[in-house]
Amino acid sequence: MNIDERLEALAARHEALIQTVELLAQMHQADREHLEALARNQDTLARNHEALARNHETLIQILDRVTRILEDHDGRLRRLEGQ
Repeated sequence: MNIDERLEALAARHEALIQTVELLAQMHQADREHLEALARNQDTLARNHEALARNHETLIQILDRVTRILEDHDGRLRRLEGQ
């Protein structure tokens, strides 16, 4: 193998390395964008979870009030039936 053949082989290997690095850079950028999207989704999920917890607490309070109202009505009905 003479010097020209070696230089040609070296140039081919160099080009292959450049393409590999470029591909890795593109993959890294895609991964970064994907992670950023996941972080945004996680923030959204956390806010939704907080809202759901608040709504759940509100629902429990409403059901407690409805239960007291029904118990009061039941007591009144029993008193009226007893008269």
